[in-house]
Amino acid sequence: MFVTAVKRPLIAMKNRVAIGLGDRFINQRCYKDNHPDVATSLNNLAALYREEGRYSEAEPLYVRSLSIREQQLGADHPDTAGSLFNMAALYYNMECYSQALPLIQRAVKIYEQALNPDHPTIQSAHSWLRTISEAVDSVS
Repeated sequence: MFVTAVKRPLIAMKNRVAIGLGDRFINQRCYKDNHPDVATSLNNLAALYREEGRYSEAEPLYVRSLSIREQQLGADHPDTAGSLFNMAALYYNMECYSQALPLIQRAVKIYEQALNPDHPTIQSAHSWLRTISEAVDSVS
């Protein structure tokens, strides 16, 4: 029973990584390296790595995803804000609060311009902004 309880989460984690890598491979084979769908795959794989605490592997994927989205969709696109938001969360997890703050601030600004004021994404971004700001203040 114990072996099964331990194996299931490990198998699920390996499957999620395989799916993420497969998604990235397929999108890079089907699209040019700078296609927005490749950015989405990179972002999703980075999120998986972040969830698993594999921050050093997540960071370059988030950086690449953000770069593609800025180039292809524009600096003020909501998907670009999503990359900024996710990178801010990564830096927060890494306790790099001063790096996270400008990213979440920029994401909030984009969301406020692009989305309805009562949109849940804006509320979530504001919550993260408060959390990160408090973390910056606590270490200053």
